[in-house]
Amino acid sequence: MNRLVKRPKPQILNVDLHEFPIKTYQRPTVEDLRQAEIEIIRQVQSTSFEREVKCLLSQMSTKQSAIGRDSCLYRLSPVIDENGLIRVGGRLNNASLNYGSIHPIVLPRKCHVTKLSCRKLRGSVQDQRSMSDLPFDRVDACTPPFTYSGVDFFGPFHVKEGRKDLKRYGVLFTCLTCRAIHIEIANTLDTHSFINALRRFLSVRGPIRQLRSDRGTNFVGAERELREAVSEMNNDKITNFLLKEGCDTFLFKFNVPSASHMGGVWERQIRTVRNILSGLLHNFGGQLDDEALRTFACEVTAIVNSRPLSVENLNDPLSAEPLTPNHLLTMKTQGPPPSSREFHKY
Repeated sequence: MNRLVKRPKPQILNVDLHEFPIKTYQRPTVEDLRQAEIEIIRQVQSTSFEREVKCLLSQMSTKQSAIGRDSCLYRLSPVIDENGLIRVGGRLNNASLNYGSIHPIVLPRKCHVTKLSCRKLRGSVQDQRSMSDLPFDRVDACTPPFTYSGVDFFGPFHVKEGRKDLKRYGVLFTCLTCRAIHIEIANTLDTHSFINALRRFLSVRGPIRQLRSDRGTNFVGAERELREAVSEMNNDKITNFLLKEGCDTFLFKFNVPSASHMGGVWERQIRTVRNILSGLLHNFGGQLDDEALRTFACEVTAIVNSRPLSVENLNDPLSAEPLTPNHLLTMKTQGPPPSSREFHKY
């Protein structure tokens, strides 16, 4: 026989809801997110780079890193910031960029946070620990082209004038920021010939603020005649010419002796110019005169200034057109017209 069990009726409690207020949460601010990101990165670095963090914290008063060569961060010249985060060192302290772009944060290669944050695209970081920071005129992106320039001689080139075989020299001016070039032809290597080439350069490209140059004894790979002639260049005459022309803000700055690496900007451009000229002079070197050499110099200038400044997305047909020095100089997207296949001597 089944019994029916009566369930007790639920009791209704009189509860005042005001005695238990509902807790509300606010959205995190930008500063909260930034502090959270810093704390996450700090924990990741303390786990993966425990020894490096201790070494850098103990050497915060010095600029040199105390980590050993066996560390995976040795080639990055690591530094530690005020938040205790390890960052990449480098030579861009004088650049007009934010601190995060100059000194990126270091993350371990195999880490979940690394996969969420960044990805290594291509190549390995070059080792330039023995070199100092890049000067301000190399990283100032807010100045017109050729405001900060470098100059160097290259050559000689043999030209025909009647029955005479004469020497001519190229004078390469390069912009230290946009990497554009300007080539003039000098008859000799004395001071007066250089001043004439400098006047032609200023007439075309406008006034500049600083001009860097190697000393004569530091021309890498130059012939003995070129080194001896340029070393005799009279600096006082150049300074007097600049003052007479009203270029009081024009600083002619020579690199220090035995520092050929300081002229790598224009030395690399001269190599590019020689590679282009070698093909032209191989076919038409026997017909070369002053007029033809000046024409070749202008065509080489246009070719070099049409090169892309970055290889990012260069092979992508859907990407934007790469930026070239000619875009900054002429404000035109179309490059120079192709040269004629045949060389005509008038």
